Amino acid sequence: MGGRLRPAVACRPRRVCRALRRGRAAAARGRPDLRAPARPRAPLPAACGRRPPGRLPECAEPAVGSLAAPRPRRRARPRRARASSPSAAGGAPPARGAPRRRRRAPGRRLMLLVSIHDVTPALAPEVRALWALCRDAGVVPALLVVPDWHGRAPLQADAGFRAWLRDCAAEGAEIFLHGFRHDEVGSPRAPLDHLRAFGRTHREGEFLTLGYEASAARISDGVAVLRAAGLEPAGFVPPGWLMRADALRAAARAGLALSEDDRAVFVLRTGRRLASPVVRWSARSRVRAVGSVAVERGRWLLQRRAPLLRLALHPRDLDDAIVARALAPALRRWLRERPAARYAELAR
Repeated sequence: MGGRLRPAVACRPRRVCRALRRGRAAAARGRPDLRAPARPRAPLPAACGRRPPGRLPECAEPAVGSLAAPRPRRRARPRRARASSPSAAGGAPPARGAPRRRRRAPGRRLMLLVSIHDVTPALAPEVRALWALCRDAGVVPALLVVPDWHGRAPLQADAGFRAWLRDCAAEGAEIFLHGFRHDEVGSPRAPLDHLRAFGRTHREGEFLTLGYEASAARISDGVAVLRAAGLEPAGFVPPGWLMRADALRAAARAGLALSEDDRAVFVLRTGRRLASPVVRWSARSRVRAVGSVAVERGRWLLQRRAPLLRLALHPRDLDDAIVARALAPALRRWLRERPAARYAELAR
């Protein structure tokens, strides 16, 4: 018994039905219908019961006196002007070609953390140049200090560099322990370690293979050197962002508040992990230099709306002219998108 049964009436095409209605309505008013009637089609067989599939719907022939009045058309509602448009707010429209700011979710703050890695007396000219570049852009970067670069540039032996670091800290620079030697001398790699460090560092992952005891010893020695120089470390960042979970435990045991790898920032006191992509360059070869500049542009397009983003500068970035020319424009571009922040804001 499938569907609902309809009365068996002759079924005509829709155009014929409309023409009949117009003619009968005109006859009832005493005026002839001057419009040309629709071209009639061959009549369809009478419908009985359910409508056959693919057929037009049934339209019963109405009586002359039973024609219903046409439904009044609904008036289109006027479109409200958007409150965000300058014309709706009463201001002047933006100039043609002016950059448009994307809408941000309420309460969502974009933060940029800028840091200088490999801060050591062995690379003092490059470190000072990067510091000047950041200060010219209005940024006070964090300084990642290496107490004894490759075992040949101890911080204790350079009083002038220590005084310069204290001056930077007085200006607001946050000091981080960046390993102890920075290189991997005396630390053989396992096959998995080679895989983790592939394409990321050239034997400069000091904490890549270290367990808890070795990590704790080097972190403790590094913190002691920094405090003896009058510098209070805010956290620990392993060279190349390469470490095991044991290094995080050792840094937390040493009383440090923050750490990070290439994917996130860790608040050691609370155990929070804050996802944060990092933008960096490489000047080890011309191919890597060109590629790193292109990758930075790609990150600008894909990750510019990330809530927390880091910009990492290395002294060796100045060794290649392509990278050196790209640093200042990139820093200004990122600062136009988001304000510079401090690591201490994450530890609150």
